Amino acid sequence: MTKQFKAKSINVDSFEQLQASLGAFRHLMNKCVAPEDYQTIINRRTIAEFELNALAKSYSAKPQVPETSLEFLVAYDMLLRSQLSDPEKWGLLPTIDSINFTASATKSEVAAITQFFEHGEFSDYNLVAVKDLGNHNQYSEEKKIRNYYRSTYQIRLLQPNETKSEPLYFSFGTWKRKGKKQKALRFSFNPARFSNEEIQDIFKALDQTGIFKNLLKTLTAATVTRIDLALDFVGIPAAMIPLATSNVQRYNAIPKKPEDGLGQTFYVGSKSKSRTVIYNKIAKQLGKRQNHVVTLSGPDLNPFELVRLEVVSIPQGNNGKKIKLPELETLSSMFRAKAVYSPLIYLEYSQLTKQFLELGAIKTLRNYSKKLDKSGNLLTAKMLKQLTVKNKSMRQKQLKAMFKLIEKYKMHINLTWFNAKQKDAIKKLIFNITAFSRG
Repeated sequence: MTKQFKAKSINVDSFEQLQASLGAFRHLMNKCVAPEDYQTIINRRTIAEFELNALAKSYSAKPQVPETSLEFLVAYDMLLRSQLSDPEKWGLLPTIDSINFTASATKSEVAAITQFFEHGEFSDYNLVAVKDLGNHNQYSEEKKIRNYYRSTYQIRLLQPNETKSEPLYFSFGTWKRKGKKQKALRFSFNPARFSNEEIQDIFKALDQTGIFKNLLKTLTAATVTRIDLALDFVGIPAAMIPLATSNVQRYNAIPKKPEDGLGQTFYVGSKSKSRTVIYNKIAKQLGKRQNHVVTLSGPDLNPFELVRLEVVSIPQGNNGKKIKLPELETLSSMFRAKAVYSPLIYLEYSQLTKQFLELGAIKTLRNYSKKLDKSGNLLTAKMLKQLTVKNKSMRQKQLKAMFKLIEKYKMHINLTWFNAKQKDAIKKLIFNITAFSRG
């Protein structure tokens, strides 16, 4: 019998109390920032009454079902505009949701590591290590990568009260792959699920085991293969955050043919490269039974809409450029070459509402642009027939015309804030990982 999953939640008794509860909520979604530090940031500015009214309007909709009438679209627009342009009062700090990095090791090092993991006493170092069995069907991409290694272990910090930290996944010893050279060591974890002290302690304990000849040198030379930066928006459905990235041609939504006509996850970019994902965080929490995810519930105990915008950066997939762990601060801004558009775009293209909700507004408008001439005017039936042959030049002109038409819906993003806070988060993470070397 499957154990019933109960989602964690922070309850807000009234909309006026929302701002006072945001610090605790944000901390539970990102333990690298203390709740009091979050709340200090949030309290510097006040969420206005009209913004709380917009949140109340959004909350009045059926849970996880976006409404497209004028009053709801205005509310979504107001909430998105506020959180993008004035993120401070919402506690909207970039969260490092995942980091993977690989490092080289000699055969003797791998042999020593293997010996210790198979026979060592981890409890001597306040660690618990369990061999990962690879049952990651919900994360097929991660499962595939771990299969490149001979062993993967979940390493957890054993706390003084005998509770365990979240896992750090450590893989070592690679299988020979034709035409591929894989580095011998791989570290993978979600920093948001650890406090700063826990990250420091787990790497300090790994250093103390003595299985690495020089752990600091290993980490300094490590290559970052993936880092995810995330923002969680409150009160806005996923389909109401139209996002486009320059020079990206691939836009997808899942499920592909939803029974309720609502896309839950929208992808901008290819899975093999850096990409942006916008998804319903509550639906994912329930579907994957994620105990670490917390909802924010309103006066009647239903959750507020919670949508995650996640930028997945794969440095090696971008023109072959590699980033070493100490250089991670040079990572491009999570909003680089991106534009977010107002939900009010639904009003002008009301005939496309069904497709907007299912496929996403940008993918739908890109398809719709095939009916336009280079000036953005609708082509006649006769002219459309003449364009049956693929014409790359004309296609680019159509897309340019389409984006020019929706330019008026582009929203202001406080890039100064997001860029600074992204660098702060990365700098803190590097400090935590290498803190053991400073005594």
